[in-house]
Amino acid sequence: MILGIGTDLTEIARIQKTGLERLAGRILSREERSELPEGGFRRAEWLAGRFAAKEAVAKAAGTGIGSVIGFREIMIRNDEKGKPHARIDPAALERLGWDESVMVHLSVTHTREYAAAFAVLERR
Repeated sequence: MILGIGTDLTEIARIQKTGLERLAGRILSREERSELPEGGFRRAEWLAGRFAAKEAVAKAAGTGIGSVIGFREIMIRNDEKGKPHARIDPAALERLGWDESVMVHLSVTHTREYAAAFAVLERR
């Protein structure tokens, strides 16, 4: 059963202007920070993709980022083939009235100017 869909489009230049280190500290979990690429455009592109993915997941949850679910409660990791996967923290799932049976389907893409993400939440 589909619980929700969400999408987000993020300008990479806007992410660069925000201050990459400050933004990374605000939105990334400790595990995600360990994957943050070194400086340059790739770092901004990667961070914009993570920002868009987390926003898309929160929109699919029907709440957006806020008191019910925060940026660091949505963990985005890539598998060995590079496919992004999202996991929602159990405490946030509980606040949403859901459990671990909720699966997140996620797609992230980039251009030189934008990062976009699309998320579908499904109860298995």
